[in-house]
Amino acid sequence: MKFENVTRFVQDNVTIYLMAVRAGNLTKDGVSQPDVWTPAHRDGYQREPEPRRFKKISDYLMRTDGWVRILPQAILLNVRGKCRFHPGGNKDSGTLEIPDSLLPLNEVDGQHRIGGLRRVVSSDPAMADYPVVVVLTEDLKR
Repeated sequence: MKFENVTRFVQDNVTIYLMAVRAGNLTKDGVSQPDVWTPAHRDGYQREPEPRRFKKISDYLMRTDGWVRILPQAILLNVRGKCRFHPGGNKDSGTLEIPDSLLPLNEVDGQHRIGGLRRVVSSDPAMADYPVVVVLTEDLKR
């Protein structure tokens, strides 16, 4: 995967990327998944996704009553490995490449927004262009 207009910064030795990602790219199969805790998978850190919350998000985004339909809060993803960052005009902004071998990305926060976006994009393909704010941490351990 390749993303342009990405801002890179570091906090406490963790590389973080900030970007706007089109809903269609974010919701493709195999791009991201929650790391769900279950009795059999105790290393997971997410609760089980709730489909009714997906519906609430998709209903909100599909409104036609004149209300603003925005999701300004960032979705937090983590890539377990190192990405390739290509600086542009300055060293902290540029293009980010995530090798397919590092997919799926882990949904740290925002799994229900992503689930809602999946519903929206599948029912209205025009929503594939809807921009979503994404923060991606690089190689953050559980």
